[in-house]
Amino acid sequence: MAFEVSERSEEIIARNVSTHFSCLKKITLHQEELMIKIIAVDDEPSFGEMLRVYMEELGDFDISVYSSPNEAFEKILAEEADAIITDYYMEEMDGISLAIKVKSYFPDIPVVLLTASDDIDIILKANNAGVDFIQIKDDNPSEFFPEIALKITNSVKNYRAKKKYEEGRQIREMLIRAQRDLMARLSESSTTKQALDATLITIRFLAGCTTGAVHLINKKTRKIELAISHNLSDELIKRFIFGDLHRVIYTKKPVYLSVTGKPDNTEDFIGGQIPIITGTDLIGVISFILDNPGKIHQELLDTMELVTGQLGNTLVRIRSEELVHQRENELSELYNAMLELVIVIDMDGTILNINPAGTRILGYTEEELTGMPIQTLYSPKISDEIIFQFMNLTDSGGIMHNTYPLISRHGVEIPVETRGSLGTWGDRKVLFCVSREITERLEAERSLHEYYEQIKAILASSTAQIYMKNRDLLYLMGNEPFLSFIKCDTKSLLGKTDHDFFPGPVAEIREETDKKVLTENKPIYNLEEEVFDADGNKKWFVSSKIPTHDQSGAVTGLVGTSLEITDLIQAREELERKDRILSAVSTVAQTLVRSNEWEPIIPGCLELLGQAAGVEHS
Repeated sequence: MAFEVSERSEEIIARNVSTHFSCLKKITLHQEELMIKIIAVDDEPSFGEMLRVYMEELGDFDISVYSSPNEAFEKILAEEADAIITDYYMEEMDGISLAIKVKSYFPDIPVVLLTASDDIDIILKANNAGVDFIQIKDDNPSEFFPEIALKITNSVKNYRAKKKYEEGRQIREMLIRAQRDLMARLSESSTTKQALDATLITIRFLAGCTTGAVHLINKKTRKIELAISHNLSDELIKRFIFGDLHRVIYTKKPVYLSVTGKPDNTEDFIGGQIPIITGTDLIGVISFILDNPGKIHQELLDTMELVTGQLGNTLVRIRSEELVHQRENELSELYNAMLELVIVIDMDGTILNINPAGTRILGYTEEELTGMPIQTLYSPKISDEIIFQFMNLTDSGGIMHNTYPLISRHGVEIPVETRGSLGTWGDRKVLFCVSREITERLEAERSLHEYYEQIKAILASSTAQIYMKNRDLLYLMGNEPFLSFIKCDTKSLLGKTDHDFFPGPVAEIREETDKKVLTENKPIYNLEEEVFDADGNKKWFVSSKIPTHDQSGAVTGLVGTSLEITDLIQAREELERKDRILSAVSTVAQTLVRSNEWEPIIPGCLELLGQAAGVEHS
């Protein structure tokens, strides 16, 4: 969105415009003028006309003759003369009085006094009045007119040189003053709009116009956008956006347009566009349009480009300050929104500031806490320790850490964990203490401790073997029955695998089962496993393996339980053996009943009974 110029800005321009146009006019007079303008004053018209005719034949003179000294003086005040020729004897005003009035305004303008008298008093008065040349009239004007012409030519040359120098000095002072005033306004500017407005006012003042604009490049879109305008119509807005603006952006050089439409032409200018550059980056363009076409002196163009560069530096400063201010606001919001207590303490241990969380938790107001010694917030039993920690930190630096509870306004202990470090608060060296309330954490730790104790009791009282493995099937822990079985201690178990405790085939079967639990993420229950202990004795176990998970549900390992069932397996095998023997006896009996001759079948029956009993027949 573009901003329009303020009423205050228009007042500044109105106050300076008359001075500026005067200086601008003087600049145009810097070009060398061959024609010498002379104002001649004589109350005898015939002599004045004769003087004009003679003088114009003797040199490149433009002579205006007046019979009234007052009328002539008005023309002189309008700066329409390079030299004055005046008669002494005139009824309205004598020549010396006229010279005094002229010299009071233009001390260096050449003045020639014509008199028919060689009276010494007149000559002295003329010299005292500042008259440059006194010419005695005689009856042969053709003799003294050439001398007057020569004297005026030489004097005007010197007068013009001094006048040019003085005008140049005034112009330089005006330019320096404009730069100084702009620098003062830019240094006071805290927003981009203020800086743009101040610079555009100065550009308009230097160019002597009322219309201008500033376009800035949008950092996000990289497009040129109108930022501020002074008296800019919709048509001119279109022209600035789609005209030579992009040429300035591409070349990073100013463009000045003339009435011919050609940029940088030496003819009368109609306006210009100057890039705003910081370092090597172009960030915008400042534009102006003259109210009427006219010449702009190079010194003015150079000054406009210089102040535009000053604007670029100011915009960088303002953007940096705005970024810092934004970060400060964000930090302030964070400071106020923090759930932790933040206490700022000076080097004497006095509280300087506390955030809203601190006042809410402790029950004090900020005014009550400010100026309070920090040890007041702790129990008298530990106040000396707090002072010692504080002194140690201020001497050696580093970080302070403790879990001493704070005391609220109502005398209630508030469990907190406090960390402190040195820093700066404004221009003061301070200690920042951040205290996190840990009531819930302590309660959770107590509950967790109780849970661990319960788990330990279960593990210790269980006759089953219990162990845990991670995803890589490395042992994490095992209870006493399991450790006794593999003859290992708790410390040595960590990081071991089944291959470290079981024969190769057994270890491979156990790992295959474990991998199935992990990959399928499903438990296995009542799995009978045949295992040999450290002494080589065969043992039987019934095992269950259940996957474990983290908070996201990902598998982290497994828990295994094994209950020894060797006696049960042996009893089951004995029953199965006896069942086989009974079955074999029944078969033999039926065979003998159906056979009339036993002798041939006796060996087979004995072999069958031996197989059933697990005894080899010989």
